Amino acid sequence: MTRKEMVLRTLIEGPKTNWELQSVEIGSVSGLRRLRELRKDGHKIEKKRLLKDGKATGTFVYQLIEDEKNT
Repeated sequence: MTRKEMVLRTLIEGPKTNWELQSVEIGSVSGLRRLRELRKDGHKIEKKRLLKDGKATGTFVYQLIEDEKNT
């Protein structure tokens, strides 16, 4: 299974943080590049920044949005 397929399968399971997608087990350091590739392939992936005490953090949550491509 390719890294891109691993990232997609992980997103199908539910929302994941950038840190989870960049883990060695899933996408490694290229995890976010795989997200861009999935978007280019037509997958809709939502990105939200996590806040802590009302301030932006360096953590983002990515979620696969259900549509015709993702079913």
